[in-house]
Amino acid sequence: MLKLNDSDRELLKMPIGELIDEAEFSRRAANCRPIIVGDACCKTAIEHGIAPWIAVLDWKCMRTDVDALTKKLLLGLVAGRPESQVYRLANPPGHLNEEALELAKELAGSKEGGVLIIDGEDDLVALAFISACSEGDLFYGQPREGIVHVKAGAKASEFARKIIANMKKT
Repeated sequence: MLKLNDSDRELLKMPIGELIDEAEFSRRAANCRPIIVGDACCKTAIEHGIAPWIAVLDWKCMRTDVDALTKKLLLGLVAGRPESQVYRLANPPGHLNEEALELAKELAGSKEGGVLIIDGEDDLVALAFISACSEGDLFYGQPREGIVHVKAGAKASEFARKIIANMKKT
């Protein structure tokens, strides 16, 4: 298990990519194989008819359990996948389970994608996918601001890898 240090925690309060609104998210996510981290973003995608290629869920929105309707919608996403494409992983708040790094590589290299259900907090799992992807589009929510679009590539991957390298093993 890796623990985020305080200076990087502050750094990650800023969007890693471009901050966009829901309409722009809908437009962009509809034209790619989106990796979507977070229940609120996944819900928004589904409401716009967009199926996430890879979805990362923790049944929470801003550290509060999602409402019953949101959970039902997201459970439909999970149920629509074969069991072989649904993964589960424990990831405590403020940490990154090292297994997430391997799962991110596996999912990002697959044709089918999948759903990763986190027991704990999904926020830092986005770093695993950003570091694992040489190309692609990742979206996550920026609380009370909008949705962040990270265009995967060398620059974003290097940024994520530096944050991960600074984490302390616990």
